[in-house]
Amino acid sequence: MFVLNRILYTIFMDSKDNVVKKPWIQVSVDTLTLPEAFLHIEHARAIEAEWVEVGTPLLNFVGIEAIAAAAKAAPGHTIVADFKALDGVEQYFIRASELGASVATVMAVANDASIEKAIAVGHEHGVKIQVDLLNVPKHDLPEKARKLTQMGADYFLLHLAIDEHLRNPGADPLDGLDEVVAATNVPVGPVVFTNEQGIDAVRRGASYMVIGYPLILQDNARELLKSFADAVRSVAVAG
Repeated sequence: MFVLNRILYTIFMDSKDNVVKKPWIQVSVDTLTLPEAFLHIEHARAIEAEWVEVGTPLLNFVGIEAIAAAAKAAPGHTIVADFKALDGVEQYFIRASELGASVATVMAVANDASIEKAIAVGHEHGVKIQVDLLNVPKHDLPEKARKLTQMGADYFLLHLAIDEHLRNPGADPLDGLDEVVAATNVPVGPVVFTNEQGIDAVRRGASYMVIGYPLILQDNARELLKSFADAVRSVAVAG
């Protein structure tokens, strides 16, 4: 999986100027059971999403073995283990590698020692580190992104919390995107909720985007996800 992830990364990145030519899509599988997860994974495969995320709810309610189940259900896809790790991180990233994940998350608000350990252990075991910027104040994002880039972060996730989104549907999930993109050459991807947000993210320099709620919960989830994928990919081609 590590080799596949590197191949995909090379395809999506221009070797000369490090500019993303085509975004990739990470589908978040935030279910509470494996049967539900398999349905969502099928949706992700149907739209040719490059990354399949084993979401935090799935990891918590089913257990870490859900990573292996997802890897088996989505062969050839990059599996992301969304641990949201904060402390005692070494065990998470070693086990993620053993179960078939090639990307896993650590929180930017974690102690530097934890982030450094996650990056070191992850890289040692072939797992790239996606740093979740949730709860980093906007004015701190550029400095935080630069620091974490120097520490060896592989990807940044711009993350508007789902509880905040539900409380305040008008909150902008792309708030801070411009600042992070300008501060680092590491791929940056926001969590988005609509086609329009995905299109805007690509135009503003996002390398990838995470999509799940609310599209994946609808009766016509596959059709909605396909529309989303077509929309963001067409912007990249046109651009």
